[in-house]
Amino acid sequence: MILRLSLNDIKLPDMNLKTQRPWREIFSHLSPAWFVPIMGWCGLSLIWLQAPPLGGLNQLLFQSFALFAWGLTLIIYSAYLFRTIRFFDRVVNDLKHPGIQAMFGAFPISLLLIAATCWNWFHVAYSWIVFIWIAGALLELAATVWLVFLWSKIKTSQGLQTFSPLIFIPVAGHVIVPLAGMPLGFELWSMIQFALGLFLWPIGLVLIAWRIKKIGAWPEVMSPTWFILVAPPSMMGIYFFNWQSPIFVYLTFGLIALLSLCWAIFQLPRIVQLPFDMPHWAMSFPLTAFTSLALLINRDANLSWLHFTAIALLITSTIVIIGLTLFTFWGLYLGRLLAHRT
Repeated sequence: MILRLSLNDIKLPDMNLKTQRPWREIFSHLSPAWFVPIMGWCGLSLIWLQAPPLGGLNQLLFQSFALFAWGLTLIIYSAYLFRTIRFFDRVVNDLKHPGIQAMFGAFPISLLLIAATCWNWFHVAYSWIVFIWIAGALLELAATVWLVFLWSKIKTSQGLQTFSPLIFIPVAGHVIVPLAGMPLGFELWSMIQFALGLFLWPIGLVLIAWRIKKIGAWPEVMSPTWFILVAPPSMMGIYFFNWQSPIFVYLTFGLIALLSLCWAIFQLPRIVQLPFDMPHWAMSFPLTAFTSLALLINRDANLSWLHFTAIALLITSTIVIIGLTLFTFWGLYLGRLLAHRT
């Protein structure tokens, strides 16, 4: 499962590009996909709290990864705010683009995950944590309503390009709401949005199948987004486990997540041949979600083979997300990322 990426996978751009572009122009290419690394790092920090006890290492790694996620949040939010002010027309174009619209759902999900990491750090419902969670939950709901409204207007086969695994970010993303909502005391609100995500999840699968049948799958550059299919059933399995549901319930969602992960892994030969770009970050949070579910089931089943599998997933998720981060820094340095796409 460990990605066999190397620095050679990044195509070197024209090095003169760095000196020819004004720094303000770089921000014009900041897409909403840049909110996804926040999701990945928040997920990574949270799964280390569920890891088998390693003395004080669990808490240390959680806090280290959470601090990195918070710092990343400040940088990316500030950069995107600047982009919105300076290049508002391009933000509007992104909102109209069928292949980019759904990515905006990563913003409210990042807020929800930040609230979850803050709660697990302080274990106190501070008003600012509650505000972050409420903002994320409301924006997630607004993103879903807005996208469903846009989808209702699709009348041509070209409009079907909208339907890809990316739609699960704003649609099934509601299943992330209870992660911080339940401990913060918003049980009913959390359950309503969870139920909405549970309802929309199979609808999203049908829409994707419809798109594939009519116009084929998405471009190869978007192959890493297959991993997004792993996240919804993994998160649902986590909640049903925590809610002490019958074993067959959370194991069913776990099996669906496992099959989705196997299908995504089947795409790895194509993924590792792609030049590194932001779609690769689609692997990050789904891996942490599945790892979290595996760690929970292992805690309950106490099977040796499952224990080693869960530990392997934990290590793999950590290596993948750190690797994605290093490739992102390297791509920024080379000028490959935040550059004009032809």
